[in-house]
Amino acid sequence: MYFQHNKEQSGEASIRHTLVVRPSDETIDTWINRPYVSNELRGQLSAANVLLVPTEDEQASRVYFPAGTERFFRFLQTSEQQSLSVDICIGDKDYQELALYADWLIIADLVVKVVVAPVVVYLICDYLEQRLGRRAQTQVKSRLTIQETGSERSTIQIDYEGPASEYRDVATEALTRDPEDSQKLNSGETNLQNTNELQEGRDAASKG
Repeated sequence: MYFQHNKEQSGEASIRHTLVVRPSDETIDTWINRPYVSNELRGQLSAANVLLVPTEDEQASRVYFPAGTERFFRFLQTSEQQSLSVDICIGDKDYQELALYADWLIIADLVVKVVVAPVVVYLICDYLEQRLGRRAQTQVKSRLTIQETGSERSTIQIDYEGPASEYRDVATEALTRDPEDSQKLNSGETNLQNTNELQEGRDAASKG
């Protein structure tokens, strides 16, 4: 099951965003065990709670990141959020960026642990503001995979496409959604453990 939300605004220009929240099998562990990750790098990446991951073509024969990823990576690394341990799921010699859509700002896919998810959303918003300035209607594409902790592990994937100006509100709301139950999605109920961990993250973000 998944939750999908489309919103369109009327005006001189049509502005629309798409939000999809669904379960995912991907975790930090599944990514760092990809064949292109060396044993040495795997040991380093295992300590991350925020991992930038590449786009893979068929059979992962080629992996790449969207243009601007190195800049985004450095932005996250130099943030003053001490709760974050940020890394990138590729070795230096295999790293490459690819410009896909000139009119879009594509954020590298992220896999994060749930307790730091609100901090990451907060930082993405800051990055968009710094990068775009007044060009807030620039179209943005983002995929955020959130890995829960605890005995019953589950992971959700949040895909956003739309104007940068709407990212903060849409992504923040999406953090509270549980894609395992469509009724919960519609009623606004959330998993208690997930909510508590997210609140810890929100507190950390506000203190940053």
